[in-house]
Amino acid sequence: MLEPQSAIGDDELETGLRRLIIEALFSNATAALTTGVVLTAFALHLGANNATIGLLAALPFLAQLAQVPAIALVERIRQRKRIAVLSSVAGRSMLAVMAFAPFAGALALPVLVAATLILCFFGAIGGCAWNSWMRDLAPEDRIGRIFARRTIYATLTTLLAGLGAAVALEWTPERSAMRDFAFAGLYVLGCAAGLFSAWIVARMPEPRMPDIASAGRGLAEELIAAAR
Repeated sequence: MLEPQSAIGDDELETGLRRLIIEALFSNATAALTTGVVLTAFALHLGANNATIGLLAALPFLAQLAQVPAIALVERIRQRKRIAVLSSVAGRSMLAVMAFAPFAGALALPVLVAATLILCFFGAIGGCAWNSWMRDLAPEDRIGRIFARRTIYATLTTLLAGLGAAVALEWTPERSAMRDFAFAGLYVLGCAAGLFSAWIVARMPEPRMPDIASAGRGLAEELIAAAR
């Protein structure tokens, strides 16, 4: 199921492209329910100071450094769907861990920060494989339309899920047990949506990576060649 394919039929390709668009509903629901202002509000609810808030804001950017070794991983394994799906499952599983942070006492903030770091790390690795895979999957003459539709779905989902999260938090008193359960519920829902997103991605076809002359070169050689 996670193996690349030497040939992809027209019907299979069209089904895969439809799934690519639908997948945006679930991946962006995950982001809307668990990142951005929701994550900041969660950290403040757990008693985070300014330094912790700044660290949480910086982690997604720092984790992008993982894309450098991810390039070598993709070139060596040459199975982008496998990397993307397994990274997604490993990273988004951390959302379930984060859901238990309000009940972890003194460990609440360390759990939140550590789980966020792991989530962002695997997200960067999976994103590297995903970008290369999508470049080969979507036909060049349709890639703009496909990702435009995906963006529309993503925007609508982010809007609705974000409003739902805001309502859930607004209806619960600050620093209360109800607010603990509200955050836990948001992260459980985000985890479920993320894992369902990974399931959809696993059912999309992956074209086999072409054999190129640079295959087998080291990462340093690849970066030097790309800079020329």
